[in-house]
Amino acid sequence: AFGDRINPEELIEEENLTEEQVETLRELGHLLNYNGFAAAVRPEDIVEAMGDNPFDFIEHPLMVEVGRNYHSDLFKAITEAYVLAETEKAAVCVLPDSDSSRRVFSEAAYRLFEEKGKNVYVLCPKGNQYFMAVRAEQDADKIAKLFGGGGRARAAGTRSELDLETITEKLEKEGYL
Repeated sequence: AFGDRINPEELIEEENLTEEQVETLRELGHLLNYNGFAAAVRPEDIVEAMGDNPFDFIEHPLMVEVGRNYHSDLFKAITEAYVLAETEKAAVCVLPDSDSSRRVFSEAAYRLFEEKGKNVYVLCPKGNQYFMAVRAEQDADKIAKLFGGGGRARAAGTRSELDLETITEKLEKEGYL
């Protein structure tokens, strides 16, 4: 649910949770999602250790290890990213060509969107293609569709074998950059 950027106020009201508990669940969700890509800890080990209380589980040594890896990968991806093109409307950012960047690709896109305060098109190379995450106030799905992808109004994605220059030109030509 947090990957879709749900409103935490809904959880606070519906589930009678504190803001701190909601933030703990958000972090746990990010870590479990990350581990699905990173396989830092075997999923069966996580299931065995999970127990009934997610608020205790996030402090379990397995999740501490996952968290350490996640934050390291995210820091590296964001600090090594570069801006390929930027206007008042949007920015095209490129992450390093690395496994660590691909593991946190989606979260890095959200972070860059929040940091920039405008639409971001985050590209992550792998071989002869780019994975693209689109984060926008609206029309992310339409933007991703230009490159054969899809998603939701605020978050979408695709992958493309176009080069960086062609991707940027297409975004500009369509009025998204």
